[in-house]
Amino acid sequence: MEDAHDAKINEDETVAVFGVFDGHGGQQCAEYLSNHLTKYIFKRLIHLQDASRYNSSSSGKVSSNQQVLKILKDSFFKMDHDLSNSQSYINCGSTSVVVAIFNNKIYVANTGDSRCIISTNEGNSKTLSFDQKPSVIGERVRIENSNGYVINNRVNEVLALSRAVGDFKFKTPYLTSTLNKYILDNITEMYKKGQQEQSNSKSGSSGSNKSSSNNNNNNNNNNNSKSSLSNNTSNSSPPSLQISDHEYIHIPPELFQVTVEPEILIFDMNELQTPEFIVIACDGIWDCFKNDQLIKLIRDKLVLGWKLNKIVEYILNDSLTMANNYTGIGLDNMTLIIVALHPGKSLDDWYSDMIFKIEKEKGLH
Repeated sequence: MEDAHDAKINEDETVAVFGVFDGHGGQQCAEYLSNHLTKYIFKRLIHLQDASRYNSSSSGKVSSNQQVLKILKDSFFKMDHDLSNSQSYINCGSTSVVVAIFNNKIYVANTGDSRCIISTNEGNSKTLSFDQKPSVIGERVRIENSNGYVINNRVNEVLALSRAVGDFKFKTPYLTSTLNKYILDNITEMYKKGQQEQSNSKSGSSGSNKSSSNNNNNNNNNNNSKSSLSNNTSNSSPPSLQISDHEYIHIPPELFQVTVEPEILIFDMNELQTPEFIVIACDGIWDCFKNDQLIKLIRDKLVLGWKLNKIVEYILNDSLTMANNYTGIGLDNMTLIIVALHPGKSLDDWYSDMIFKIEKEKGLH
């Protein structure tokens, strides 16, 4: 198995970070994230909390939301950059779903197709992350704009994810050719502008040879344009612009075929009712259970007096019984974290309240 996980919680449980990492192509990337990403985010959130307590002004409270978002995004990009410096991580990658609880808010940063859901106060499932697949239109647009393609719901027929940590073969920071119409139009205009400026400068300095210089420049311009654009004008496919070495089209990490940039969703427990619990899991679990099914299963076991560690063990074993060599269900990486949310009361009180609440829903009280 190539998956890993980690959890960091401070003493008064006001700051917590949980992470699930589903590796592919090897376990090195997932293990690196479990050893470094959650710890790095946790330390920065603790530092932010200390700074907020020191500066209790209203402006500091307002900006903390932006600061947490920046910490999460910067942390993902830092991990990816650090991994890129080692040859041993080139051929492997990992999804990453990180849940941070800070200022009584739940922040979920997701890269890949691992998933986070919550059980609302009413016992319903609510999604706090979205699977990032190449078939999603926004992901596909980014992939194709970076000269990638999607076949069989895979990036370049290889990777079933559109975002991941690692997988550096899909993270070229520049393009040497492109079929993107927007880039083609802009680069062509840039060439025309540069050629015009060059023509004007030569014509201004040539004096009596002005007319012959213009003729030569016009011929050169025609030759350059013919060599720059591939001769596909007679074909139905759009022309591909070949870029010289000193004019590479540089693209930021957010626009790579497979980007590490996380999508972040926020659940504000200051404005909404506190959920019963959080579920964070690899896609191997979600292949076996739908969101509603898993929430119902967990609640059904809680009302019987089961503890969370026993429920996790049961779900993992139940997933293994669904193993199917044809579909692949039950054979993928499986990591599951259930986080009980019990502000202002102990975990034992939370268990008792959940039993009473679910029994009441079933008409037993």
